[in-house]
Amino acid sequence: MINALTDALKYKLRGELPLPAYIVLANYYMHVLSPLIQLTIPSFLVASLIRNVAFATSSLLIVILAILALKKNTRAMIELYITSTLALLMALMKNIVGKRSIAWEKIESMRET
Repeated sequence: MINALTDALKYKLRGELPLPAYIVLANYYMHVLSPLIQLTIPSFLVASLIRNVAFATSSLLIVILAILALKKNTRAMIELYITSTLALLMALMKNIVGKRSIAWEKIESMRET
């Protein structure tokens, strides 16, 4: 998916893709750039909180308790957001390292000859 979105962005920049630019850019941002941003910002936050361990510990505890206190639907949305972001980050890191994985297999019995 990452490769397909990168290719789509290249084709759009060359004017070879008939899709509207906002569709290509929104998908590229959502699946490639957003996970990187979501990794970078908390990393800076953690680095700054390491200097004050007591504040970091109490803040983390407050955040966990606040999430647990939320309604079940809201808590499920937060969990879904976190897990999908982590999955996108892992896929992006594997892609950067050069480890490609194919999630779909062609089913020959479904194709007409």
